[in-house]
Amino acid sequence: MPMQHTLELFRGGAQYEWYWNIYKSGSMIFEIERLHKKHGPVIRIGVNDLHINDPEFYLGVTRPASNFLKDPAFYQTVGFPHAILGMIDPTEHRIRKQVLAPAFAGGQIQQFSPRIEARVEDMCNILSEFAQSSTPVNIFAALKAYSMDVIYDVIIGEEFGALRSPGFRHPNLDLMKEAIKGSWIPRAFPIMSRLTFALPTWLTKVFLSVPMIEVAMTASSGVDQYLEDREASRLQTRISEAEQPCTQSSFVKNPKRKVSVAIERLLDPASARGYTPLCRDHLNEEILVLLGAGNDTTSNAIILGLYHICRRPETQRRLEAELEAAYPHSEQAVTFLTAKQLPYLHGQIQTAVIKESLRISNPLPGRMPRVVPEEGYLLYGHRLASKVSAMDDY
Repeated sequence: MPMQHTLELFRGGAQYEWYWNIYKSGSMIFEIERLHKKHGPVIRIGVNDLHINDPEFYLGVTRPASNFLKDPAFYQTVGFPHAILGMIDPTEHRIRKQVLAPAFAGGQIQQFSPRIEARVEDMCNILSEFAQSSTPVNIFAALKAYSMDVIYDVIIGEEFGALRSPGFRHPNLDLMKEAIKGSWIPRAFPIMSRLTFALPTWLTKVFLSVPMIEVAMTASSGVDQYLEDREASRLQTRISEAEQPCTQSSFVKNPKRKVSVAIERLLDPASARGYTPLCRDHLNEEILVLLGAGNDTTSNAIILGLYHICRRPETQRRLEAELEAAYPHSEQAVTFLTAKQLPYLHGQIQTAVIKESLRISNPLPGRMPRVVPEEGYLLYGHRLASKVSAMDDY
């Protein structure tokens, strides 16, 4: 009698991921939804892949102490093995998280607020120009540009200039959009991902049209400039100290250069116990991931929030009334400190606008597969063998 496959008991049918995500333009999530309605909370979507539509299961396998590790076969196709996104080892991931988390903590964000508010003012001035000329605004493109200007300033410490690009169409934003659209290809054809990132950058640029490589080169250029300025500033400080001793000796304290807290922490061996500072290539990789994630998550939340506010007149009226009461004069600055005190906007009541916007926004629908641990797993009364089934949820 032939041996039964451990997943043979589960029904499904969306095994051809390349078909649904490439030929059908990312439709696999909808096919998975259809299959769940037909077969229940567990469906088979590949030779060794299950999809589980169960929030409790998802929270269980993704909790910090879980033995379900990231699926190497999937995350190797992401192309960022040295960034926090692609790390498989839980210990390495925990250490990197300890390094990066303080760079985006509440107190640090408060220090960023003047830089963020400057970008908000840029945005408002540009929208005023559109209003004065009665020109329609592509608010989707505008908010993508705004978010990239903010995250680039925060992460690299320089202006990106997307808001001032004609029609908000900055070349690198277009490349990033194309890179996301093509992100299904490496998953369907893993060898292409390995080939792309194995070749020297100049060779890839000559023979392969890969938008992500172009975006990576822009991020790398920004990091290189930051590090050059950092070293030049330190050299100048040492020269100044030799001439006139001063306690303000570090680059971080130099007011002439915006500081990237993320880069500084990634370069500091004292950022976390057991942490080794990144080499230049791995630093570029991590910064690219931070830029991409920071842009898409922020812009999508704002875009979806604005869309639903405009669709609900009562919500719009209530929000406008709260804002007008808090800021009765048009020239009055809207700061982070004052805005977070507004209950309907920020979250002191259940229906807070920002909380709802974050809840309903999903920057990049996709799977986050985990592998069944060595001891196996009992799923709805069925024993799953180790290293056989990748568990995932959308």
